[in-house]
Amino acid sequence: NNIQGNTDIKDNRNVASSTRCAQCCSKFQCFLILICGPTRYSSRRRLWYISVLFLLTSYTMCLADVMSEYRWRGNPTMILPDIGFDFADYATPAITKWITYPDRSVTVFVACTVLWIALDAPRSHKLSVFRRLLTVVTILYFCRALCVIATQLPTPFHSDLYHDTWTKKIFYEALLVFFRLKTTNADVFFSGHTVVLVICACTVGTYCKRRWLVYLCWLACLFSLYVLMATKFHYSIDILIGLVLSVTIWKMYHLAMKIKEMRNSLPVFKLFESDHDIQEYSIHVQGQTPLLSHSHEDQMMNDADANYNLNHIIPDLCVTEPSTDPDVEKWKEENTPMSKSMDRSSLP
Repeated sequence: NNIQGNTDIKDNRNVASSTRCAQCCSKFQCFLILICGPTRYSSRRRLWYISVLFLLTSYTMCLADVMSEYRWRGNPTMILPDIGFDFADYATPAITKWITYPDRSVTVFVACTVLWIALDAPRSHKLSVFRRLLTVVTILYFCRALCVIATQLPTPFHSDLYHDTWTKKIFYEALLVFFRLKTTNADVFFSGHTVVLVICACTVGTYCKRRWLVYLCWLACLFSLYVLMATKFHYSIDILIGLVLSVTIWKMYHLAMKIKEMRNSLPVFKLFESDHDIQEYSIHVQGQTPLLSHSHEDQMMNDADANYNLNHIIPDLCVTEPSTDPDVEKWKEENTPMSKSMDRSSLP
C-alpha cells in the first residue's frame, strides 16, 4: 500500500508538472501570436521579416563604409569641382557653415515620419506603410553598399566634426558605425542622407490625405538636400542620383505591387505583400474598388462554366469549297471531326 501510495503521488506530481508546462507553452504561444501574428503571412510577421533584412543590409552598408576609409590613398584635401559648391558659396555663404544640420535633419525626418505613421496614417494598414518604407530603404541601402565599394570619390567634407581613427578590425568598426558611435567620411557616392530624406517624403506624399502636409514635407526635404550640398557633405551628383533612385524604386515597388501578374511572377512579394494589403492600398489610397482575389475569380469562372450549356449552341458545320480531286474529298470526309450528318442529340 505504501508503494502504491508513493506511485500515485509521483503520478499526480507528473500530471501537475505537465499541466504547468502546457499552460506555460500556451501562454508563450499566445505571446508569440500577439507579437508576430497568427500565420507566417500575417502583416506583423512580414514586418519582422523585413526588419531583420533591414538590419542585415544596414550592417552590410556599414561594412562598405568602413572599407572605404581604408581604400583612399590620394590627397586627403582633394575636392572635385562641383557647380553646386560654387553656387552655394556665392548665393548662400551662411548656409555652408551649417555642418551639423544634415545629421540632425535625418533624425528629425525619421522621427516625424514614424510619428505620422503612428498617429495619422491609414488606420487599417499602418504596419503595411512602415513595412514598405523599410523595404524600399533596404533595397537602396544594398545598392549604396555596392556603389561605395565599386567606385570611391574623394570626400568633399573636411572638418574636425567627424575625425575618427580607424583600426584593422573592420567588423567591429562596422558595428560601431551601425550604432552611430563612429562616423565614416569617405562613403560619398551615393548619398545615404538623401535616401532617408526622400523616402520619408515619398511615404507621406503617398499615404497622407492632407495636401498641405505633403507640400510642407517635400519643401523641407528639398531644403535639407540643398543644405546637404552647401555644407559639402556630398557632391551634387551624389544627391541627384540618390534622389532619382529613391523616387524611382519607390514608384516601381508600388507599381509592381498593384499588378497581379508581376506579383505572381516575383515570389519575393509573397513575403512582403498580401492580397488583403493591396486591397487596402487600392481602397484607402487610390480610392479604387476592391480587387478580386484569386478565389473570387475562380468562383466566377466556375459559375460561368456551370451556366454554359452546349444544348444552346448550334454547331458550325465545316464549309469548304468543293475540290475537283476525288481523293482529296474522300480524305476530308474521313478526317473531318464533325460530319455533316451529326445532329444536336449526339452532342454530350
